[in-house]
Amino acid sequence: MSDPDDTVRYARLRDTAIRVLDALGTAEADPETLRNALVDLHLTVDDSPAVTPFPHAPQDPARHLRSRLKYEGDAATPVPLEEEATDLNRQLAADRGERGVRLTELQGMIIGNLLQELAARVRPGAAFGPSRHGESLAETATDLSWRLLDQTFVGRG
Repeated sequence: MSDPDDTVRYARLRDTAIRVLDALGTAEADPETLRNALVDLHLTVDDSPAVTPFPHAPQDPARHLRSRLKYEGDAATPVPLEEEATDLNRQLAADRGERGVRLTELQGMIIGNLLQELAARVRPGAAFGPSRHGESLAETATDLSWRLLDQTFVGRG
């Protein structure tokens, strides 16, 4: 897609498709939102402007967190994966150490394995696609998982 117009059309189509997928998650409770998203997708395919206002930019799963938005005043914006990784690493670097938080070995293994699953899902590959936007978050999740797992019998050493 070297034509700038095609690139813009593709981005609009992708954003609208993401909104349709988001609406599918609440379709049973809110069918009107899904209907509006599908109408907007049809309009976008026809190269017409969407008619439904959206409260924020779409959260592209290849680039943004899916669990939360960043708010500045009333404006909500998606949180980029790389920004989240940088923020988490900054917080971990300033960690004061033990504060009375206790986990059983089983809880540590479960959380460690969940972090490894997260890392596998945001690394480039079959689950995440070719995007490299999740690499730094994957590294952070992997490092944190090993901090937990190394304290259990499944650890590396």
